[in-house]
Amino acid sequence: MNFTISLRRIFRVLRWLATALILVGLSLLGIREWRENRHWVETDNAYLDSPVHPLAARLIGTVDEVLVEENSRVEKGQILVRLDPRDVRIRREQSEAKLTEAKASLVATESAVVRAKADARLDEISLERTRLDLARMHRLSDGPRVAVAVQDLEHAQSAYDTAVASVAASESEVQVVEAGVTVARASIPTF
Repeated sequence: MNFTISLRRIFRVLRWLATALILVGLSLLGIREWRENRHWVETDNAYLDSPVHPLAARLIGTVDEVLVEENSRVEKGQILVRLDPRDVRIRREQSEAKLTEAKASLVATESAVVRAKADARLDEISLERTRLDLARMHRLSDGPRVAVAVQDLEHAQSAYDTAVASVAASESEVQVVEAGVTVARASIPTF
């Protein structure tokens, strides 16, 4: 009986020892996994909140060569990619053409202002001449001796009215063309 009791006791101790060893082994395995994986998280649906810096290009073009590897560390000022220079050259030439076109438009509009002012000045001179003619016709038609026909007086009045309208139209045209100069100056691209 002693022998059976001691075997039972031995089996019980072995069972407790095996359970303790299994628990210790699982604990050590868990601690090891926790230490190795506490910085790495795996998921299919996660949100990352860390210092991620998006890159925004100031130039648009075709990438010719990538000079860094994925997930590699980069330093400030380090060249990351090389762009195809043809795209930039074409855009520069297009910009230069637009600049030249805008400057030519400005010159044409400024010369139109000079022409409109000259036309306005001619209309003012014409107005002054028709005003003098009308005044002369009125002097000749007043008094005891009428030396001008009514029809000539009406023609002079009509010419004067036409000259007044022409001066107003010329001044309006000058203002429109000067506004065009402002628009032409604003359309010149700045780089």
